[in-house]
Amino acid sequence: MTDEKFAEKASQCMLWKNTEGKYFTAEEYCSAVKDLQTDKDDNLIILYTDDIVGKHSFLQSAKAKGYDVLEMNGQLDSHYINWYEQKNEKTRFVRVDSDIIDHLIRKKEEQKISLSEAQQEIMRPVFEAQLPVEEDIRYNISFEAMSADDAPIVITQNEFMRRMKDMAKMSGDQMSRFYGQMPDNFTIAVNGNHPIVIDILSSVERAYGDKLKSITKKIDAAVAEESRFEEMTKGKRDEELTTEEKEMRKDLSEKILTLRDERNLRLKEIGKENSLVRPIIDLALLSNGILKGKNLSDFIQRSISLIGQKE
Repeated sequence: MTDEKFAEKASQCMLWKNTEGKYFTAEEYCSAVKDLQTDKDDNLIILYTDDIVGKHSFLQSAKAKGYDVLEMNGQLDSHYINWYEQKNEKTRFVRVDSDIIDHLIRKKEEQKISLSEAQQEIMRPVFEAQLPVEEDIRYNISFEAMSADDAPIVITQNEFMRRMKDMAKMSGDQMSRFYGQMPDNFTIAVNGNHPIVIDILSSVERAYGDKLKSITKKIDAAVAEESRFEEMTKGKRDEELTTEEKEMRKDLSEKILTLRDERNLRLKEIGKENSLVRPIIDLALLSNGILKGKNLSDFIQRSISLIGQKE
């Protein structure tokens, strides 16, 4: 990778291994998968995994789509991937657990999500209320359009950040140390079309009652009022606003924030009491091998308790 002449010769005989144990030259492999694994922007997407056993669920999802997946678990693979992408502009490597399956290779047709944006706003604090607390891990909630037959939650890790952290483990430069010191970031991708998620939404709405509709109407009205104000002052720089206009902008912003905080506080209280949210989060974490320590012990105890209740 550092000697251009050697790299040019070696690239002709270097072999890639897929998860079925078959070997290909880079040219053979790209030719074999290009028809199915070319995205809507004409980029060839090479899927890979670093752990066939640990990432089994992601691997199966890819195979169900007819995709082929490479096995890449060597120490230099992150460096090699970056090098190959630089040499081949329209080719990208994407790890199978970096996003939900429908986003790994984006096609023109896309799934539609059952949850409206307003419903997603309601559900976000419900799930946030039961996210595990980790010192070196950060979790973000997103709602995705997936098949109703897919898992209710999928845990993904951003391809770029994960690759930078992997390279940081082997490099001593300042930029690598910067990425290496950052906490791991995972996305809790909630399947907005899964029956369990729809059931959770229904139970949350029942638990909140009529007050949910009332406070949501107040939020919508405040947002609409803020939009009208922004339209009225459109084109004005901050220094051109009158004192009254600046006060009005501040008051409207604070009003929306206060109402949302009030609603989110109640939604988090309801979320903590929901018996479905934490189990589906834990199952997703468990399938990724990141449910450990106290969180794993708590999951086992809750599972034992549920078994005891059924008996």
